[in-house]
Amino acid sequence: MTRSTNGDETRVTQHPALKLLSPNAMRTLFLLTCMGIAATCLAAGAGDVDRIQGVITELHPQGFILATDGRTVVVDMSALGGITMALAKGQAIAAIGTLAPDGKTFHAVRLETPARPEPAAQR
Repeated sequence: MTRSTNGDETRVTQHPALKLLSPNAMRTLFLLTCMGIAATCLAAGAGDVDRIQGVITELHPQGFILATDGRTVVVDMSALGGITMALAKGQAIAAIGTLAPDGKTFHAVRLETPARPEPAAQR
């Protein structure tokens, strides 16, 4: 908004963009923009994080083989940045992370003790 004074006359001019939108239209545009940003943030935060649990059958320097649900999965621990718990062959464990597209490698971002113990038959 610009004010200019010529003697006794005061003239107020607005920016051309402000003349185009009424206050209601500006509020609506602002609300839609905020909703778009919120939807984008929620979609980005809802990544495909999976949880698998089973029994360790083999240990490797950067991972282990996990027997779970009648199949074996290679669990890659390179994203952990160091082992967060002691691991042993035959130990029940849960891994949180993402499954690779091939369905055989699981990239773990966290390891936990399982919520329910694995049956002794799987060990």
